[in-house]
Amino acid sequence: MTTLGAIAYLFLTRELPLESNFDAIRPFHSTDAHTFLVLKTVKILEAEGYEIISKGEINIPLQDNHLSSPDILAQKNGQEIKVEVERDVNKGNSPSREQKWQNAYEAGGGKIYVFCETPEIQKNALAAESRLQRASIFIANIEDVEAGQRHRDGSIWISQKVPTSPTL
Repeated sequence: MTTLGAIAYLFLTRELPLESNFDAIRPFHSTDAHTFLVLKTVKILEAEGYEIISKGEINIPLQDNHLSSPDILAQKNGQEIKVEVERDVNKGNSPSREQKWQNAYEAGGGKIYVFCETPEIQKNALAAESRLQRASIFIANIEDVEAGQRHRDGSIWISQKVPTSPTL
């Protein structure tokens, strides 16, 4: 809301305007488009019975002074998940991206949850992240979930990969 809009709201209602969800979480995300995608994913997770704990505001301390900053921290049936929201997987394989996925792996206790914008992005998500072969990866995309598609276990996590060999 603009300053003039806030003044008009205050004048008309005699109440202070509340900060929008978008404005509250925008500083924690890279772009406006990513922020909108996070909010859309939050709605889907809430509809699936998840309680949203954070929309990017929480940093999780890890070993070696690294931090994991999941886009969404949610809980359902006593299980906490950290969700990364991806718009475009063609961002290259920079050391910072590799560190992001390593941090997500560590923060999630070996489980990585990813929500993508489209099925095409979902197909390519984490494909180049060979270092994460030991991770259990759960991926969904907004288009298919909104169309009612589910994994055979009934969950929204359409693509699931669990390593066959034990983690060391």
